[in-house]
Amino acid sequence: MRLYSFFRSSASHRVRIALALKGLPYTYEAVPLALHGGAQQTDAYRAVNAQQLVPTLVDGDVHVSQSLAIFDLLDRKRADPPLFPADVAGRARVWSLCLYVACEIQPLQNLRVERYLADVLKLDPAGCTAFKRHFQDIGFDVVEAMLNDGHAGEYGHGDEPTAVECMLVPQAGAVLRTGGTLERWPTIARIVATCARHPAFLAAAPEHQPDAY
Repeated sequence: MRLYSFFRSSASHRVRIALALKGLPYTYEAVPLALHGGAQQTDAYRAVNAQQLVPTLVDGDVHVSQSLAIFDLLDRKRADPPLFPADVAGRARVWSLCLYVACEIQPLQNLRVERYLADVLKLDPAGCTAFKRHFQDIGFDVVEAMLNDGHAGEYGHGDEPTAVECMLVPQAGAVLRTGGTLERWPTIARIVATCARHPAFLAAAPEHQPDAY
């Protein structure tokens, strides 16, 4: 397998965690992202992924983009450990948490939005950061409430990591990169701290990737 990734991309980080949890080896292909003129905007990368986003996972003739679609592929490729619970209610809960991060929080943090804020709306860097922080805070308030529904254990769903942590840890990293802390969300902070001691999460961390700088 080949993973097209950028070390600081939260979506790429999600997939690196999932691959590490599964113990699946892969070749790392760096796609340096930038606000203007990043490698994701080249014709060469468009041929790999028409969305011009990372990550992209290539497995033989199969090209898969979007982190949650990749999670589904990985669960079907190697069932253990599962990223999604087997029971119907648990699976729906984990999907709900994952989709909230993927669809409601992270899209407002990505480079295309930042480029529009800076180039069209003429926000300065402080204004762009304030925009990100506003929606991060709203989103994590919701995630904290969802996690406190009685089904969390050592991790977000029970006592083993699932797709919840694959989504949560990179998004927490985005909060920290914009100067925030996790103190406002004690359950999120506890789960992220637990993950920080897990070998798969350590291996997938941005600072441990070959393109890190």
